[in-house]
Amino acid sequence: MLGISSALVALVLFFCVQLLLQYTFRDTERIMEQSRLERVVADLHHEADILHEINKADWARWDDAYLFIEDHNPTFIANNLNMEALQGLRLGLIGFYTLNLDTVREVWMDWEKHQYFPRPSWMNQAFLATLRTAQKGLVRTPDGLMTFSVAPIRDSLSLKEPNGYLLMGRMVGEPLLKTIGDRSHVQLSLQPLTTDPALTAQLQEQPVVVAEQQNRLTSYMLLRDSQQKPIYLLKSSSIRLLSPVLSHTRQYLLLTMVVMVLFTTLIPLLLLNRTVLSRMARLSDTVRQIRLTRDPGARLTENSPDEVGMLSQDINHMLASLEESRMQLQNREQYFRILSEASSDGLILLDEDGKIRHIGGSLHHLFPELEVQLGENLPMQVVAEDRQKMRDFWTDVLHTPGQEQQVEVRYLTSAGQLWLEIFARNLLKDPVVQGVVLNLRNINDRKAAEIEIQATHERFSKIFHSNPLPSALLSLNQHRFLDINTAFATVYGHSAAHVLGLRDMDIDLWVFPEERRKWLEGLKTLHEVTMEVHHMLKNGEQRIFLLSGQLLDIQHQPCVMLVALDITERKAHEARVQHMAYHDALTGLYNRHYLWAYGQQLLDAQSQAAFFFMDLDRFKQVNDTYGHEGGDDLLKTIVDRMQQIAPRSGIWFRLSGDEFGLLLPNATAHQSHELAEKLLQVVAQPVGLPQGMARVGVSIGIALVPEHGRDLQQIVRMADAAMYQAKTIRNTFVFKS
Repeated sequence: MLGISSALVALVLFFCVQLLLQYTFRDTERIMEQSRLERVVADLHHEADILHEINKADWARWDDAYLFIEDHNPTFIANNLNMEALQGLRLGLIGFYTLNLDTVREVWMDWEKHQYFPRPSWMNQAFLATLRTAQKGLVRTPDGLMTFSVAPIRDSLSLKEPNGYLLMGRMVGEPLLKTIGDRSHVQLSLQPLTTDPALTAQLQEQPVVVAEQQNRLTSYMLLRDSQQKPIYLLKSSSIRLLSPVLSHTRQYLLLTMVVMVLFTTLIPLLLLNRTVLSRMARLSDTVRQIRLTRDPGARLTENSPDEVGMLSQDINHMLASLEESRMQLQNREQYFRILSEASSDGLILLDEDGKIRHIGGSLHHLFPELEVQLGENLPMQVVAEDRQKMRDFWTDVLHTPGQEQQVEVRYLTSAGQLWLEIFARNLLKDPVVQGVVLNLRNINDRKAAEIEIQATHERFSKIFHSNPLPSALLSLNQHRFLDINTAFATVYGHSAAHVLGLRDMDIDLWVFPEERRKWLEGLKTLHEVTMEVHHMLKNGEQRIFLLSGQLLDIQHQPCVMLVALDITERKAHEARVQHMAYHDALTGLYNRHYLWAYGQQLLDAQSQAAFFFMDLDRFKQVNDTYGHEGGDDLLKTIVDRMQQIAPRSGIWFRLSGDEFGLLLPNATAHQSHELAEKLLQVVAQPVGLPQGMARVGVSIGIALVPEHGRDLQQIVRMADAAMYQAKTIRNTFVFKS
């Protein structure tokens, strides 16, 4: 009854814990999927933010764009609103509009087919008004999802009121969705809200819906526009990583419950054995020994007033006639008694035929079902697979007198198999012992622990090798590779056969040793660390990884597990976006956005400086004569000449089509005067173009710091005014008075 009750309690507990594990793992997977989808939505809005920065800080604050709204200059269209000029921005739409949203010029482009296409029918003033109100973000169109930016068009110095609006848009297609999905290791797609109305209604109440398959998770989230209005169902599909962990945890829990039931069943039997059966067994053993040895001086020691005590007294009366040989038997019993009391294992003394001569120790405690009789063979039922091993063991014992032999076998009981460790020593020739001494030890717990350790190692190994990210195990002290997964071998190019046993420095893994030192210091201090590092692949390629490390203890060996996430493309993309936002595409100089963003910081760092505002003379004639390509070649040549004669500390800006700025640190009025004369000379020199010779001049306005102030806008405005004074004469320079 006790065993049945324990089994029922264990069964109920197993199902309760299993339900709790399933709920916990399912909730964890839902949180992970929600985090992934939120990161995807943030990336989509980040694309719109980058587009808005380019629009607001560059194109919409351009004097040529401001004039184009007023005079509809076709030259501006030819030079700036074509696929060659817009190649770097990869826009699907660029549009110029009046303040009343009347269209001045729209250009629709398909970059996959590399062609223009007409304005869609859904593009109207009401749609434009909605975009103008939102300014930037995501919008649903009949042709798909689009990121957009709307900014008012101003002059470069923001001295005039806006005279129109500039719209930039990019269609979100499959390539962009794949790029964003690869960052989070998911497959993305956009579905109309009408695809599944019930799912759409459910997502109005909760942020994410996760559908579980056997090995994959499919998640849905509402994608909203800038006004928080749902526009699409965002669907992601990813590999389910926690399912194997749940399966192994459930198996381990079941094994624990079975062991608990076995222990709760065996404890009452052990208590019964110690209180009654062991007394009877000792009494029976003593009687059997007296009968076999015929020792007349032997007496039973059980003196309790119960039936066992009375039986002992009757037997003692029968032994009175055996007093002659008491001393000899007493010596032998003393030897085995000391041996038995000193051992916690089961002890058995056998003769050369395998007959039992003596038992002791905890034999009956270890084998309560074993019925042992002196003078008979040991009635142990060994499993069939271990019988030959047991026969070979006995043969070795008989042929090696005085030497200890050891074997591990499985013994059959009513409760199942029991692991035994048997030690044997052949003392047949010993004058006192004259037998084979067996020591039997229960190693069931040790075997169970070894099996559990092996199972834990196999679970860890399976998770480790199935990880899609490059992972490796290294020894803590020497940082030698103990194991790598398939992803590590694929990404880094090193096979397991090549790197195992080598140190991380042996394969030139670290590009910068300082990064390795900082990573190891963080690992030893915090026991886990994550930082960006530069690693070298086997083919010599350098890549940037987000490297995570954690200290582990595997089979009593301190180890380091590292997991690497390749972020090279992401870092390169961020650098390209940063460069596009702050540099002129033609000349490579800083643009007006960089000047207004960081110019004041550059100015504050200088005790004195000079700012040159330059405008090329007769540049329009070059464009009209030789075309846009000739004008671009001339600009690059002029910029190269001016940079060669200017100090290396000078910071150059392209402010508009033919306007340039130069911030010269630590420059005095005299030094500025000398540089201005040199600039006039080099710009005035003829420029050889493929189309012919061209000649331009430059008008320069100069403002000094701190003589004319320290505010960037004031300094630029003063230099601009001085340039316009020089423009009345042309090919000269003027200091702001």
